[in-house]
Amino acid sequence: MEEKYSGDIILISRMIEYFPQKSFEWNANEPITLDDVQFAINHHLSEMAIPFGDTFKYPPKKRTSQWHIRRILYFVNHPQEIKNIELDTESSTFDILPIPIIIDGYHRWMAARYLYELGTLHKIHCLYAGREDVLDYLKGKLDTVPQEEIV
Repeated sequence: MEEKYSGDIILISRMIEYFPQKSFEWNANEPITLDDVQFAINHHLSEMAIPFGDTFKYPPKKRTSQWHIRRILYFVNHPQEIKNIELDTESSTFDILPIPIIIDGYHRWMAARYLYELGTLHKIHCLYAGREDVLDYLKGKLDTVPQEEIV
């Protein structure tokens, strides 16, 4: 039986317009790049299935760059698990900007980005709580990038 999701399916290509970088930094001065992910795959680094945020089952501790790469590898190897990336819309003091931000799901995003670069993944599932026009753009329903701030 296929699992049903609440949330939205968005285009990775549209997310890349907002997040063009091919790296993310969990630990200060230790960015992890898509090349690092490829290197780990080439050298058969094992994946890590333990979620980062499950502090009840796995007490928090400093995660090494290798831990983060192994977590990304889990999602690369299990793309069906790339779901529930939490997105919102950036805001300033009084304005809601037409810019999505990732609230939770950076390991999933890095895996999705890696798979997109390989040409094997083009859409991802997210839980979106921001502006509808930005969501429509991310889904591919609008062809023009929303520009106006909402006051």
